Amino acid sequence: MRTQHGVMTWWLAVGLGVTALGLTGCKPDLYVGIQAPAEVMEGDMLPVTVMVTNTGQAAALGTLDAGNKGYMIDLIVSRDTKYAGGWAVLPQPYTFQEDMLLEGGRISHTRTIPAPGGDYYVLTGALRIAAGTVPTGSLMTTVFVGAVVDPGDQVSELDEGNNVSFRSIIVSLP
Repeated sequence: MRTQHGVMTWWLAVGLGVTALGLTGCKPDLYVGIQAPAEVMEGDMLPVTVMVTNTGQAAALGTLDAGNKGYMIDLIVSRDTKYAGGWAVLPQPYTFQEDMLLEGGRISHTRTIPAPGGDYYVLTGALRIAAGTVPTGSLMTTVFVGAVVDPGDQVSELDEGNNVSFRSIIVSLP
């Protein structure tokens, strides 16, 4: 009985030690970047390349390996570079709203990224700039297209504050 109790105590101590010392340093850390054209017409398709980098100490699971426990990517449009967080919403009807999801802008089939490592996603002909993006009475406006990695907070990361990147784009009327 003493041996079994000693073994249980040892495992408990090891488990507590790992939790206290190691897990915070053994997490992924996702960082996102976005490339897009500098100018587009309202209603046109917007080609976008999203780069996701894992600078952490553990793999970041994608949905292809982890289902709904993996990271996804939302592509949003905004008039500023602030994002409150969470899943972006696709408005119905499809007209401009602040921090809205671009039509075709949820990348839900993501690959696991090792640490360190990276992956990229190219979307051509999938994203359309919403009607009403250009304010009434204007011929053009500047908006920010953003990439948000892990908007559902499915991946526990070292730094949750580096999951959004914006690119300014001039949108003009056709």
